[in-house]
Amino acid sequence: MKTVLGVDAELHCNSALRLLQRLDFVDEERHLVHVEQQKPPKSGPPDVRARGGAVAEIGNGAVDSLLTVHAMSLSSAETHLLEGNPALRLMEFGDSVHAGLIAVTGTRDGSSAFIMGSVSRALIIRAQQSVLIAKGHVAEKGRLTAVFATDHSPYASQCLRVLLDMEPQGLADVTVLSAI
Repeated sequence: MKTVLGVDAELHCNSALRLLQRLDFVDEERHLVHVEQQKPPKSGPPDVRARGGAVAEIGNGAVDSLLTVHAMSLSSAETHLLEGNPALRLMEFGDSVHAGLIAVTGTRDGSSAFIMGSVSRALIIRAQQSVLIAKGHVAEKGRLTAVFATDHSPYASQCLRVLLDMEPQGLADVTVLSAI
């Protein structure tokens, strides 16, 4: 399975990374993607960047720090640097590599972000892939317990099939919750 991990400049992505590591998907191909937001020029002609939004190797300090901290577990991960709107570019990249999952750490960044940040919200609404949003501190080790809430609809059954197809080896228990 192919996963995309959104790497933010502040390295909040560590929580999502830890969840991915603990879920321990079979044959996971992980892509670390950092998206630099394009800022409008203060004055004068438009800012033309050499990369022009194309995928390039990540070379910024934040991502280099992440790779150094997690060197052992991320040695096989592919790293990419994109430019533009973070949510949109993560979705486009996920589509381009046929990813099954996009993982980010949800942060509140702004007054309009009541429960989660704008990138997380956009991914939930528009991504064609499954979305993993980590919140808060995530321990580095141990098997996970999950709650699967269902309304017994065909969509919920499809979601369960997708989860099972991902083959997470790190789930110790899954509680199925239903309200009648």
